[in-house]
Amino acid sequence: LSSAPCTATRQLDLDAASAASLFILTALALTAGFLRGAAFFATVLVTVFWVAVFFALGDVARWMICFIARGVSCLYPTTNPGPDPVTISLMSKLRVLLSAEQIRARVEEMGGEIDRDYTSGEPVYLIGILKGACIFLADLARAMKTPTRLEFIGISSYGRGKTSSGQVQLTKDLDVPIEGHHVIIVEDILDTGHTLTYLVKLLSQRNPKSLRIATFLDKPERRQAPVEVDYAGFHIPDEFVVGYGLDYAEDYRNLRDLCVLEEI
Repeated sequence: LSSAPCTATRQLDLDAASAASLFILTALALTAGFLRGAAFFATVLVTVFWVAVFFALGDVARWMICFIARGVSCLYPTTNPGPDPVTISLMSKLRVLLSAEQIRARVEEMGGEIDRDYTSGEPVYLIGILKGACIFLADLARAMKTPTRLEFIGISSYGRGKTSSGQVQLTKDLDVPIEGHHVIIVEDILDTGHTLTYLVKLLSQRNPKSLRIATFLDKPERRQAPVEVDYAGFHIPDEFVVGYGLDYAEDYRNLRDLCVLEEI
């Protein structure tokens, strides 16, 4: 956990700067009152000089004083802000379902399974479904010895909720044609099956040489549309999970473990 970085604010506290300037000038005047002779006149001249600078520069002088004061407070903070309470609240709702080590070992096995099915030496397009599959896709590609090409497609069916809406929308299309190429759709989680049913139909129309599915997670209890999966990482119970690329309202994607998000 980390505290927010010390940055210069966009709106300067001019009232505070003015008060600080007045304090400095008052201190100089009082000092002059206790002095005599040349020291008295020298202090008066210094006081007059700063008064002139203050009124001549106006906001610039106040800005300089405010900037220096804020810099000192950043270098020498008086209190430790401590952990971010929002982050603590997020992390406290998690229960580990699959550890990072379990995930790593299974993804390595999946890479081997795919290698055994593609022995011709032709490159295989791994098409990751954004955003959840990005981490799984990266690890799977590195676990494979088969030549791979990476592509991404955007599909939305969850929005910011915890259950699939059933309404599938294409949010980003492929950047290259896949006709005549081996293609593996890489998904983070197979739930109701609506997303993959839609995507298989869409990509089949583009005449790939072969089309298969690799999913990190499978929830068979949630299935509403029949989907044939070629490579499945883990079968999990009907619980809402986050981490390893999966999110809830864009949080938790960076977790190394796969965790169950308890009731909010």
